Amino acid sequence: MHERLSRKRSAEKLALGFLSSVAGAGKAVIVGHSNADPDALASIILVSRILEKYGVETVHVCPEGPSKLSRQLLDRLGVEHRCIVTMPTSSLYEWIVVVDTSNPAQLGIGMEDLEGAKLIVIDHHYPGKLSNNALLKIIEKRAASTTEIVAVIAEALDVLIDEKTASLGVAGIYYDTGRLKRVGIYTLPALDYLVSMGGKPVLLEAEDLPFSERYARVKAASRMKTARICKELILSFTHVGSFESSVARGLIDLGADVAIVVGGGAPIRVAVRTSNRALDNGLTARDIAKYIAERFQGEGGGHPQAAMAHIKSGLPREEIVEILYKSVPGKAARICVGARSNERREAE
Repeated sequence: MHERLSRKRSAEKLALGFLSSVAGAGKAVIVGHSNADPDALASIILVSRILEKYGVETVHVCPEGPSKLSRQLLDRLGVEHRCIVTMPTSSLYEWIVVVDTSNPAQLGIGMEDLEGAKLIVIDHHYPGKLSNNALLKIIEKRAASTTEIVAVIAEALDVLIDEKTASLGVAGIYYDTGRLKRVGIYTLPALDYLVSMGGKPVLLEAEDLPFSERYARVKAASRMKTARICKELILSFTHVGSFESSVARGLIDLGADVAIVVGGGAPIRVAVRTSNRALDNGLTARDIAKYIAERFQGEGGGHPQAAMAHIKSGLPREEIVEILYKSVPGKAARICVGARSNERREAE
């Protein structure tokens, strides 16, 4: 009971902080990371519902547009999104609300592009460059998704949303929690709110994937290189033109413990996923993504089991895979050894 009350008070505090910051704002841009996944897209739309309740005009920005999976969900739900792909001229808005994003590279812009605007960051990743320049940062690393943070803020402010938006919010939480395998501090309260608004689960399994995505998964698997470390951990490396996150999830389902998929984009996206076995050995997707980013002078971050690196390289994707295949296993093995050494010292 005490923990439940503490969560409620925490959500109310977040809501009041957010409301006091945007009170009186005329126009706000809401933006999420490039190739917006269901969590980012649901967060954008839920934030807009909150702001619109208080008379704030909103513009949605999705660099590179929503991801394939997000578009499938929108089609299934019959939701019309109004995301534009580039930031509007800064003179046209007063506030920028960035969701589910820690670094400007994930938005396809530089910090200089954000100058002159009041910045709010709502996220569940480890803080990055964006939070350093934010007037308000709502960052809860114990949350398993950004959608759940926004949802409990909406509930605390008595925001009413339609059934389709609520269902999109359920999907955002479902997919960012690995089908509810990882539950965060606000996951269940957020789902309770979304369901009370009419939200329903909308699940897309492999059978529901379009031909192009299924083909990308199988093709990427045929190019896969593997390495074995830490006795029984399997590292998998491959490349694909698109669907890199979907391919990485598929490789984990196939049995890999660390999946690294070099994808498309400019900068190039490298998706990283890890299994529970990898986590037990001290390997997190976030740390591996950061290591990959450092190798190519990019930016990387995310969660323990799902992360993304954005890198700049003129090399073909297969050559980037080769470089990672030669360097990541050694780095991962050292992390395993360090984790085991720490366990032995704690046991002593």
